[in-house]
Amino acid sequence: MLTLSRQAYYSAKKRYKLVTEANEYTLYLASLQRSIHPKMSCKKIYIKIRKDLEEGGIKIGRDKFISLMVGEG
Repeated sequence: MLTLSRQAYYSAKKRYKLVTEANEYTLYLASLQRSIHPKMSCKKIYIKIRKDLEEGGIKIGRDKFISLMVGEG
């Protein structure tokens, strides 16, 4: 039987919430760029919103950003 400590459970829950919020904010910024430039590639969108992501305290690399965009459609 696999048991999780209380600390591990709440730590994972907090981490999941932070990652989810970061992904939502990233997708929001990407959708704003996509509405202005519908044919722009993911790499170019990433370059345009990278500064906003850094200001928001979100660390996401280009490859992870592309995976997120492809996963969300």
